[in-house]
Parts: sequence; structure tokens; C-alpha cells
Amino acid sequence: MLLLFALLPALLLGLALSAWYGRTDARHAAAMLRSMADGSELALRGYLARHRDAVATIAAMPTLRAQFDASTLQPRLRLLRQMHPGMLTTFGAAPDGQLLIAEPARDAAGRADHWRGVNLADRDYFRAALRNRAASISGMLHSHGHAQGMLIGIAAPVFDARGKLLGVVGAVLDADKLQADLDHLAGPRDALALLDPQGRIVAASAALNVRRGAAAHDNRTLRHALALPLGHVADVDPSPWWEQRGLRETLPQGWQVLALGPRQFFAHALLLALGLLALLLLAMALTLRLLIRGTTRRLLTPVH
Repeated sequence: MLLLFALLPALLLGLALSAWYGRTDARHAAAMLRSMADGSELALRGYLARHRDAVATIAAMPTLRAQFDASTLQPRLRLLRQMHPGMLTTFGAAPDGQLLIAEPARDAAGRADHWRGVNLADRDYFRAALRNRAASISGMLHSHGHAQGMLIGIAAPVFDARGKLLGVVGAVLDADKLQADLDHLAGPRDALALLDPQGRIVAASAALNVRRGAAAHDNRTLRHALALPLGHVADVDPSPWWEQRGLRETLPQGWQVLALGPRQFFAHALLLALGLLALLLLAMALTLRLLIRGTTRRLLTPVH
């Protein structure tokens, strides 16, 4: 009986602490993940919108709408690139995609007029600009021009006063700025991944160990995070060893952000284990008490 009264408070305390800690951990994790996702959206909106609006402004200049050729494009594209360091390359192309001019004039190897003979008709951002008749942003693209690697493209159509298409102006953006923003937003135990509309990784925390431009589905953790319902914090890859919570949010133009954070599994599990241990000991004490009582009764029962 004394053992029973000793174990009952431990049982109740362990279960109560476990339940309280689980709810507190869930609320804290949800708040942190939402904060990271919101910060990622602000960074993306600011970076892409700023450069998209700059390209759209160049496309609407009366000078280009009156005379769309290399001589009028070059100084304006050079100025655009100087004002926006995130633009690795700026360009002007004919309606059929043939490049007319690009800045800088020399590529990474020092070759002049490296852009001659290049056609952009098959590029997503070029096609989107013509299709939408407005400034458009692509997902990740592999550039072989002056700027090498996985980059982001922006393009805007240029029309004359009668609405005839004269050509397209645009820029290729460096994704390093978005990577730096994500590194700043994610804590040492958290992770963020920014995906383009095609599900490719634009930027991601080093903890995920993924390559820029790779498909998010190729990574096990991101694949499970992509299966989460939009806007809801939930366990990633639910199993008996839940250790990570995730949040998936959609961003403008079909982009997505995945926020991941650790679940305080071990502390929670420890408290739960204490409660279960107390329950087990309580069951053993009750069983032992019943056995002793039964044995005592049989021994004290008179034999007839």
C-alpha cells in the first residue's frame, strides 16, 4: 500500500509534464517555423520584385519603344546592371529570341561579343514574357554565358506605340543573395529550402546537404516535407521516432518555401518514459498486492 501511494504522484506528475511539454513544444515549433517561412517570403518578394520592376521600367522607356536596336539598348542595359549588382547579365533580344546585345560585353573567359549567335527562344523566361506580355520570372536555369551556373531569369517584352512587339529585354540574377537571406533566417538547428515553380532548389540551408538546381524530390527529407498539407505544421516523415517538424508554404508565382525544425523529442520522450515507468511499477505493485492477498487467504483458510 505504501508503494502504491508513493508511485501514484510520480505517475500523475510524469504524465502531466509529458502532456504539457508536448503542447508547449508544438506551439513553439509552429511559431518558429511560421516566422522563418514569413521571412523567406519577404526576402523572395523583395529580391525578385525589385529586379522585375527594374526590367519592366527599362522595357517601358520611350526611347526603346521608338528605336529598339543595339545602339539604344547597350547604355541602358549597362546602367541597369550597374544599379542592380544582383544582375549578373542584362540583355536585349529580337522577337525570335536572337540576342542583339548583352552586358557585360565580355564573358568570364574575356571573350568579346560572347553573346553573338545565341538564341533565347527556348528559355522559360523568354517564352513567359511573350506569353504574359509582361515582365516574367523563371525558375532556376543553367547559364552557359557570362554568368555560369544555376541562376534566375527575368524578361519583359518591348512594344511600340501601336502595340507591335519589338523585342525583349531581361536579366539573369544571382541566387546567392537568396541563399544568404535563408542562412540568416534559419537558426543553427533549423533548415529552410526555397523551391522554384518546377520544384528545383534555389537556396537551402547547409544542414540539408543539397545542391542548388537539384529536384527537391531527390532529397528524402524535402520529399516528405513536400507531402505536408499547405500552411500546417506537422511531423516530417512520421514514425515512432519523430524528431522533426515541417511547414510548407506557397509563395508568389508558384514558388514554395519549406521550413524544418527539430522536435524536442528526447526531453519529451524522457518525461513520457517516466510516466510509463511509474505506470508499470504501479501495475506491478497492484499485481503483487493481489497475489500476496490471495496467497495469505489460502494459507489462513482452515482445512476441513
